[in-house]
Amino acid sequence: FMVFVGCWSPGGARFAIGTTDCVVHMYRAPPPQQRGGRAPPPSSLHLVATLRGHKHDVTSVAWSHQGDALVSGSKDGTARLWRLKSLVEAGHVLGTAASPAVTFPGERWGSTGLGVPPGDDTAVPVLGAVVWSSDDARVVTSSSDSRVRVWSGRTGAPLLELRDAATGDGSAHAREVYVLDAHPLLAHVCLSASYDGTAVLWDLRTGTPIRTLKQPVVDDDNEIVDGRWSGDGESLVLTDTGGRLSVWGASLSAAMPSDVADQVEAGSLTVAGATPLAASSLAPLQQFTRADLTGPGLAFAP
Repeated sequence: FMVFVGCWSPGGARFAIGTTDCVVHMYRAPPPQQRGGRAPPPSSLHLVATLRGHKHDVTSVAWSHQGDALVSGSKDGTARLWRLKSLVEAGHVLGTAASPAVTFPGERWGSTGLGVPPGDDTAVPVLGAVVWSSDDARVVTSSSDSRVRVWSGRTGAPLLELRDAATGDGSAHAREVYVLDAHPLLAHVCLSASYDGTAVLWDLRTGTPIRTLKQPVVDDDNEIVDGRWSGDGESLVLTDTGGRLSVWGASLSAAMPSDVADQVEAGSLTVAGATPLAASSLAPLQQFTRADLTGPGLAFAP
């Protein structure tokens, strides 16, 4: 089989991969105290579970922040929520001359399908991305049919679909959505970005857009292929098929290292592939405010 995606659990105890054989393979790493010394990265992993349930390639996996659950997405048009049910007594032994043997029990994981699988005669959208909200209360999935849906992180029950009236058909975007990233501090805020050249900041409580960000139009290659929040949630970056990286934030100068901002202002570094712009003039162009995200009576966590 071939591997589409791999993801460590928080803390590095488990590693999950999505593959072309329609399954998620789950591996365990020896705990740091059993690797000795300064606990270098594990030199070996051992397969402890094979999670079956998808009918096509598994293209995305995401761990909950607590590390006790996993979401997978597939080309079969479905996502699945996985939780550890039990351990199997028959263990697997890992060991070398340089380190003691470690016994790993096998693992049994139960799963819940998110939504109803498409029928055999139905055109199946590819699950483009999956992500957990920062409090693990919600799971967000996106697909190639331009839709973004929100599910319960505990039960897998559908909660709502994100809709933008500007698209005309009530979907989240006008084209495929392969980028999702939850705000690191605000559990109700999530970013989605699309091949339509826009990124949307969503309120997961209401399913409505907070703010729509549009890539600067330089040419036709503005399909957004990746996007991430900064660790403090005050800024985000987007990249597109034209090879451009755009920085957005409540304060661009605060989001940029000082040496990078100096290069932009001097004209030796180009942001978003456009002509050189001073950092001071770029900031109001690509900006959202803290108030956009928090709303009345809400605030960023300290």
